[in-house]
Amino acid sequence: MMMMMMMTPIARYEKAVAAIASVPYVSTEYAIISGVKKGTILSKNPDNVAFRQVLGQANPQEPMEYIIMTNFDFFFHDIREFFDPTGHGGFGKPTRRVAAQKTLNATLAAGQPLTPDVLFSVINQQYVIADTVFQAVLSVEKAMWNISQPLLS
Repeated sequence: MMMMMMMTPIARYEKAVAAIASVPYVSTEYAIISGVKKGTILSKNPDNVAFRQVLGQANPQEPMEYIIMTNFDFFFHDIREFFDPTGHGGFGKPTRRVAAQKTLNATLAAGQPLTPDVLFSVINQQYVIADTVFQAVLSVEKAMWNISQPLLS
């Protein structure tokens, strides 16, 4: 609710990112901010931004066409990613991020766009899907809002 109240008077994407980056947080958190053909993931410490991923810019282990976050600081080589029980992968199996990137990268290599349908398929695939309450694929540009419970099998 505080985030919504803070963002209500801000109409420009860049100002929203700057506002979120500058506000102190209670704990570490990922702030995922999107706009039309824009995206930023801020990996926040309570008092600062530890890392920033920006769509369309060079990011570690990501092509310029997408940015990704699965709750581990892979850009800092967070070993906990390999022991994540939520995706039923890791430790000898692909991590959630690696499994997702395999499909995303294959889609791009085939010359196909990363559509909302592709993204929804990726977040529901084996090793990517997490034990979570809900997941979302949203697109302001396409007026698409798909929030659902995971398709656990």
